[in-house]
Amino acid sequence: MISWSYYGLKGWTYLFGEGHMGQTIYKLMFCAFVALGCMVQLGPILDISDALVFLICVPNILGLYVLAPIVRREMISYKARLANGEIKRYSH
Repeated sequence: MISWSYYGLKGWTYLFGEGHMGQTIYKLMFCAFVALGCMVQLGPILDISDALVFLICVPNILGLYVLAPIVRREMISYKARLANGEIKRYSH
């Protein structure tokens, strides 16, 4: 719980700033959800957790589709520079 608390706090401060009041709000919310998690059955908690992980994946997948043409263009450029010797290839 300590490591997840810290990880969440870093995300919170990235989004809302390093203010003392904001950090206190996060810590209180975290403690409340830890207590709530101890009182309910595991099944619904895992379902909510899975849903939140899915929500995290959605913008990442959209980003992959949006950036795919740029990645392809850069890969073609990299392979061309590698083939003409502009980038030196190192071997073991």
